[in-house]
Amino acid sequence: MDAIVCVGPLLVDRCRQMDTGAVHESPGGNGLIFACVAARLGLEVHLFGQLGSDGRAAELRAFLARQGVETGALHALPGPTKVADIDVDAQGQWNLTRAEPHRFPYLSPEILPALPGRFGHLHVAGANSLWRAAPEATRQLMQAAAQAGMGLSVGCNRVGSELPALLDQIGPETWLFCNQEEAAAIGPRPQLCRQLVSLGARGAQLSGFGPAPLEQPARLVRVLSTVGAGDILSAVFLAAVLRGQAAEAALQSAVEWATRSVERPTWSGILPELGVCRRTRETECCAGGSMPRRTTQVARMAVEEDNEGSGPPP
Repeated sequence: MDAIVCVGPLLVDRCRQMDTGAVHESPGGNGLIFACVAARLGLEVHLFGQLGSDGRAAELRAFLARQGVETGALHALPGPTKVADIDVDAQGQWNLTRAEPHRFPYLSPEILPALPGRFGHLHVAGANSLWRAAPEATRQLMQAAAQAGMGLSVGCNRVGSELPALLDQIGPETWLFCNQEEAAAIGPRPQLCRQLVSLGARGAQLSGFGPAPLEQPARLVRVLSTVGAGDILSAVFLAAVLRGQAAEAALQSAVEWATRSVERPTWSGILPELGVCRRTRETECCAGGSMPRRTTQVARMAVEEDNEGSGPPP
C-alpha cells in the first residue's frame, strides 16, 4: 500500500509507579507511539514532528529509526526535548503531573506540498493538541489530504473546548479514534461513521460496519500502566485495515495488543513481540518473544528492544 504520514507529538515519558516508586523512562507522545507500532507492523510510516536539539532528541531519533519509522521530516529546534512526568497508580491509571509547554506547533512547512501523490493516508495523532497549537494549519492539512484523495484518521487526546471545531473538519470516510470520555463529549454526530472507541478494561467498540457497533472485550490482566494503550489500539487497528484485514479481525487484534501493552511498565515493551520492522525484513506479527530488560534510559531501551529476538509466528 502507499506510505502513510503521521503528524503528532513526540517526547520522553517519565513514568513513576506510585505504589513502588519505580521510575520508567520511555519514548512517548501520541505521534511517536502510533508511528512505531504501525511501522513494526509493516507500514511505511513517515513521522512529521519537531524535537529539541539535546541528547534526548538524538536518542528518540535512534529509537524511531530502529522501529523502521522514516525520520527525515523531523525538525530540531534549539532547546531541550519535551519531557512529561506521569504518575501511574496501583491500577495502572495515569495522571500527567508536569510537562513543559509546547514551544512550537507540530506542523512543518513542507508537509502540505509533500502530500499529493506521495502518501496514501494521513494520521493526525493527538489532534486536540495540534488544533490548539495551530488550528488554521491543522485545518489546511486535513483539507489538503482530502483534496489529494488520501485516507484520513484522527486520534483525540483529551476533552477540550477545541473538540467541536476539530470534529467539523471530519467527514464520513474519516476514522476517529477516541476513548469513552471523549466519545461522550462528542455525542451523536451523523457524519462520524467510522469510530473506534477505547472502553478501557472492557475492550473497544467499533462503529461504521453494519447497523450495530461491534464490541470486542479485553482479557482480564494485571494492569501496570495504561500509558500509550489508546495509541497502540489505534495503530494496530489501522495497520490491519490498511493491509486488507476485515474490520472485526482488526478489532480483535487491536484489543489484544493494547491489552498486552498494559501488562508492561512502559508501552514499548511490546515492540519485540510485534515483529521485525519493515526496513529490516518482511514483517511477521509474533505471539511470543522475549521482553526487553527494563531501564530508565531511553538510549539503552532502544538498543535492548532491538537486540531482543521475536518469537515464532502464531
